Amino acid sequence: KIGKTEGNVIRLTDEPNDFFGKIMALGDDAVVPCFTLLTDVPTEEIERMSKELRPIDFKKKLAFELTKQLNTQEAAVMAQKEFETRFQQRNVAQASLPLVSSAALPSGATIVDAIVMFGLAPSKSEAKRLVEQNAVKHNGLLVTIPKELTRFKPGEILEVGRKAVKIEKQQ
Repeated sequence: KIGKTEGNVIRLTDEPNDFFGKIMALGDDAVVPCFTLLTDVPTEEIERMSKELRPIDFKKKLAFELTKQLNTQEAAVMAQKEFETRFQQRNVAQASLPLVSSAALPSGATIVDAIVMFGLAPSKSEAKRLVEQNAVKHNGLLVTIPKELTRFKPGEILEVGRKAVKIEKQQ
């Protein structure tokens, strides 16, 4: 199932990287129906690919086709590269992450404050829960203390679950 109540809605207006990632998060059982209903790929080709390709490659093909249909070929290529870099190779440092400024953080701000301010969690209680569940990394190092004071330098990365941001240089 896909939808808002399931928490996995895929919007046609999602950014190409997000859209590609959401398609990749679908279950393997959804790939053939999605290919059949949402693309112009001939049924024989879909059947051939489902038998010959590994499930992840088959799903990447679907994500690419759908991203291309809703955006451009170039956007689909970039989204696939981003997905492979960030999630398959687990190389967050080389991924194209949103830039955030630490200048807006007040002195004495905690990691929880930064997570909320950078838009990585909707509330401080949710941010605290994520820290306690070992879902937060600062430059690849696990953050375990919710009240830890933050000091960010340009180029550093803050990861919260699957979301991540890069600290930009101060103007």
